[in-house]
Amino acid sequence: MKNLNKRISRSGLLTDSHIFQLPITHTEIINSLRPDIQEFIARIGPDSSELNALNFIYDLSRQPAFRLLYKEILIWLSRELDEVFIYQPHPTFRIQWPGTRAGYFHIDSWVGHGPSTVNIWVPITDLSASSSVWMASRDDTDRIKTKILNYCLSIKEYEDIARPLMSPMIVPLGHCMTFNDCILHGSIPLSDPLPRISFDFRLAFEPFDIGIKVKGRDYVNDLFQHLQVRKEEKMMKRVKTIVFTNASLSHLSHSTQRQIIQDFCIQNNLLPYREASEFYGFNHLPQISEWISNELLVPVDEREPIVLASAACFENIDSIIDSCREACITLYDALANYKIC
Repeated sequence: MKNLNKRISRSGLLTDSHIFQLPITHTEIINSLRPDIQEFIARIGPDSSELNALNFIYDLSRQPAFRLLYKEILIWLSRELDEVFIYQPHPTFRIQWPGTRAGYFHIDSWVGHGPSTVNIWVPITDLSASSSVWMASRDDTDRIKTKILNYCLSIKEYEDIARPLMSPMIVPLGHCMTFNDCILHGSIPLSDPLPRISFDFRLAFEPFDIGIKVKGRDYVNDLFQHLQVRKEEKMMKRVKTIVFTNASLSHLSHSTQRQIIQDFCIQNNLLPYREASEFYGFNHLPQISEWISNELLVPVDEREPIVLASAACFENIDSIIDSCREACITLYDALANYKIC
């Protein structure tokens, strides 16, 4: 077992799997949650709805004790690693039921995670060989990947090759396991009488290559004000945003449109700082017209763009486009991921 106090390098975390002991305060918090979970899984049995079980655990995770646990783990990792990283804002909880697998043998990069990421996996219930995560070495992973690509192997075919090369990582309670998202891992059918419960989260090192995931949404840095991401936020272009439940998108609520705008702005390095809804029952669009009029008072290169949840929210979108073009104001359609003018 390797100890994080030896300051495992970033290159080590990105190329191999490790088991580290968590600080005792973390162990105490985990143990404080375990009696509730053990009582719960003993009561519900294997035939309970997985969704109900996960909802119960996520309710526990919203309690102050677990939020403190997650914050302390992040601070501890930052101190011990002495590396800049971003992290997932919320851990993922997983339940493996008796007689089932938690997942095929796979590599997380296959489902969109990038090479800068490291997975931190923490068991909440005691582990056996069948309830553990099974891992391949980096070298074996590379050989298996080559065979899959060269021979177009099915899941069953490559699992038959991989299984003899995989080993269970039996992580003691109070410890965590780390592995890079390019290492083959998975599970076998659980032979234990009770479900296995765990949580995991990812962190990513510079240059923050996180695959299809998005900084600011899927990975954040709220805990560490000194991270580069925080510096990047200061360079974002400020924009005004419009939500409008109308026309062909009258079925989309303001909250849904707000989420669409948020995702668009994150991916386009835009910073929403003022939001409004256009006035209902008026054809001359007084809200947008007021914003455009105000922008005419500032130099052209300082005029702030407007982000619409969607152009389809407006029956008279052409008049908005004409007004923005005339005023030299950039206009975006968030749903279409498109710069209109």
